[in-house]
Amino acid sequence: MGSGRSRPQKPPEGEPPSKAAAGAPAHAKEGGSSKQDVYTDGNGGAGPLNAAGEREGYGVITTASGDQYAGFLVAGKLEGKGRYEYASGAWYEGCFAGGLQQGAGVYHSPNGSQYVGDFAEDTIMEGLGVYSWADGALYFGNFLKGEMHGQGVNCFVNGAVYDGSYKTGKKDGVGVYHFKEGIAKLGRYVEDKFDGVGVQFNAARNEAWKLDGAENLGQISMEEALQIANSFGLGLPPPTDEVRATVKRDSEAAEAEVLRRIEEWGRSVEATVVSAAFIANVIEQSLAASSG
Repeated sequence: MGSGRSRPQKPPEGEPPSKAAAGAPAHAKEGGSSKQDVYTDGNGGAGPLNAAGEREGYGVITTASGDQYAGFLVAGKLEGKGRYEYASGAWYEGCFAGGLQQGAGVYHSPNGSQYVGDFAEDTIMEGLGVYSWADGALYFGNFLKGEMHGQGVNCFVNGAVYDGSYKTGKKDGVGVYHFKEGIAKLGRYVEDKFDGVGVQFNAARNEAWKLDGAENLGQISMEEALQIANSFGLGLPPPTDEVRATVKRDSEAAEAEVLRRIEEWGRSVEATVVSAAFIANVIEQSLAASSG
């Protein structure tokens, strides 16, 4: 059983959105005018403006540094659905609010990693999301301030899977580590280390060993093993292949929901702007008629 106790390999650290997008020029992110950027309607014409002379409607902003935004603007700020491409090769496509990347979105890093999920405070991963690395590793779960935090499932490059609790980017709390061979180790983690009493099941889930931290205390009955698992609020771990299949299905469903929310937010903002413009036009015509 020695191979079942080998230390798990962490996936390579992808470039988090909070770092990759930090250098965006303020005038581009805010959507305000600048002598250094170019604002068009995307077809070679001048970008649309509202009655106050502010950028409003669908437009394309190209900055002097090579960044480009294509999407909706309201009162001079990025709002609704849009795509921001960085000169570095990174890009973000999703919801904007008040000039910030906020809400549901997709961030793609130049190194090939990608995050699909919720954003807060302008490109900080926050809430439920799917982070995939270029080499095939994947994490599906909760984030807090750009780090894995709360419940999540991490599918590693070496075929192993960790399903459990995270705290500030590290395994911390109750979890199950599934090795590629099918062995499952269940118990509590503290700062990425297995801590205290736990149990290890073989791939067939018909034999078990009691653990104490990194030490294997020997084989125990399945009855005792299930009692230990139950003490953590868990039962017999499912097969590793089943866990990976479940993560794939659930993460794809979560990504589809993010894309739906992006479209919904975009339509909502555009409808609001169109409605406001229509009302303003009606008022203007009414005033003109009354004065005439």
